[in-house]
Amino acid sequence: MHMNVEVPVEASKQEIWRLITDIENAPSRISGIEELEVLESPADGLVGLKWRETRQFGGKTATETRAPPVPRYPRFGWVHSRYR
Repeated sequence: MHMNVEVPVEASKQEIWRLITDIENAPSRISGIEELEVLESPADGLVGLKWRETRQFGGKTATETRAPPVPRYPRFGWVHSRYR
């Protein structure tokens, strides 16, 4: 199954990115998250960020340790140092 959803948002790209990357305050915006603990926080950017979250999904409680995906460039063998 493949699904696409589009929702118009009246905000700047910078404001949207700030909200998406504000992991510490995600429980106030995402109703399923019951608890969130930042485990590793980089001084700048997202690479190295790691958190544990407990959320309700499908009527069950699950706890996961998460980190943002890191874009990889296998041809060159290097990784971006931060998201923009």
